Parts: sequence; C-alpha cells; structure tokens
Amino acid sequence: MDEYRENVKKVKKALEQDAAFIEPNPFLAQRVLGMAHGATNGGLKVKRKVSAGLVLALVMLMSAVVALACNYSYVIRFLSDRIEDAEQAQRMEGMVQPLGMEFSSTTATCTIEDAYFDGKTLALGIGIQTERPVYLSGTEVQVNDGWIDYAENGGSIEDMWAGNSPYPQVDAAEQIHGIEYTFMEPLPKGETANVTLHMTLLVPQNGVAEVDIYQEDHEAMWAQIDAAYEAGLTPISADEPHEVLIPSVWHDTLDKTQGYQGPLNDVDSLVRYANMEEMYTLKATFMLEAK
Repeated sequence: MDEYRENVKKVKKALEQDAAFIEPNPFLAQRVLGMAHGATNGGLKVKRKVSAGLVLALVMLMSAVVALACNYSYVIRFLSDRIEDAEQAQRMEGMVQPLGMEFSSTTATCTIEDAYFDGKTLALGIGIQTERPVYLSGTEVQVNDGWIDYAENGGSIEDMWAGNSPYPQVDAAEQIHGIEYTFMEPLPKGETANVTLHMTLLVPQNGVAEVDIYQEDHEAMWAQIDAAYEAGLTPISADEPHEVLIPSVWHDTLDKTQGYQGPLNDVDSLVRYANMEEMYTLKATFMLEAK
C-alpha cells in the first residue's frame, strides 16, 4: 500500500475512533476540497488529486462528527483532548453545571455556558460568536477572594484567538473556548467556590501581518514586526496559535539579536503597541459546587 492510501486509512481510522470529540474545522475542509481540485497547499502543488468519492465520504463523516460533538456541553468539548473515551465523557458530562451567562457588544456575543468542577479541576466552557477575528486577553480568574496565579500553579490560560483563527469567520459560527485550572489543594466534595472571571475581547484595527518568529535572523524578524506595526497592522506569529506580537518600541532595552520577547496577558500593550482595539471587557461572578 502506497503512502497516500496509508495516510487516508489513518485519517479515516482516527475520525472513526474520536468522532465524538472533534470540533468542526472549516479550514481543514477547505484544504480537503482544494486537494480534490489540485490546488496548492502551503505553496506546494498537490501532486495527487483526491477522488470525488473520497471527498464526499469525508464531508459526510465530518457532518456526523459535528452532530456527535454537539451532543456534549461546551466545557466537555473544550476538554475533549484530555478525555480518553466516550464513557469518561459521559461521566464528566453528569458533573457539568450550567451557567448560561451572556455578554454582548455590537459585533460579538460571548456566553459563559457551563462549568466542570470536581474540587480539583475547574474548567469553563465559553462560546464566542462574531464575524470579526477576536483575540482574548487580560483573562483573570478569582476563586474565593484569591486570584489564581497561573504561572506558578500550571493553569491553561493564555492569550489566544477565538476559534484559533486570526482571520474573519465567513458564517460567524460560534467558537468554543475555555479555561482550565487545577487546584494544588482540592476542595472537599459539596463545598462551594465563589468564582469571578475577567476577560477582554480585542480585534485588529486594520488587519494582521504574519511574521516568522522562528527564523534564524532575529534582527530581520524584529524589523518585520516593527514594519507591520508602523503600517498600522497587527503583527502575529505565522505559526499557530498565531499569537499577537509586540514591536520593539514596547521596550527600549530589547536585544534584537535575540528571539521574540514580549508581554503576556497585557491588554494595554496590545492596544498601545499592536494596533488592536478593545471590543468588550466582561466580568462575571458565579458559584460552583465541587461535585
């Protein structure tokens, strides 16, 4: 069996095994359809076309995958890469606590849909619906009057694009986002936690410009970041998760012979130095019970 058929077999097997936890990916679908028509992929011409029958089968399978994924809560879908099988997902689903807190601006709707809290792991399922690419930053979580220190305690919070894409969403589909934190000292079953979430949604003012932050010529990298900023664009990494980059004007002591350095979770710097504008800042407070 040649490499092409072997790869197709692996993809089909993975889809069949993990269908319940796969999120729809319009960019993957576009690549599959592009391959079927002999389109380019990452600047390289695809040498072998995919048969129309295989494309149709993949599209039908993806549709079934989406339907299965929608049967789970937002937070379980967010945690899907940590879940081993459907049995574990069903157990965790029974511990999900609904929240349904909606926040809206003129161009976006953000819903804190539900939460999973077993006393040790706290996770939130968040839905964001917008046509514009939204960057999430300034996220802070307070539990029982104490702010969580993610740097010291290993949380999963980080700046990121809603839906992991820095480009406009054609159909304004709702993107599933989430936050997860593991307590060093678990709370006893039945104990309640008072949780406060702060999060800011930002958008590029004039579009984005990708920069390869892994190139060997660091001075050239900084020059590209600075040029994008001066052109009124928002510099982003060319590689996923496409984090927003801050130009050298941010700090006059930066060593441009070194790799990229910049602030984290800093809304003010994103607005001042990355040509971004604040769309909405939400603050939500709610109670959760350790299940």
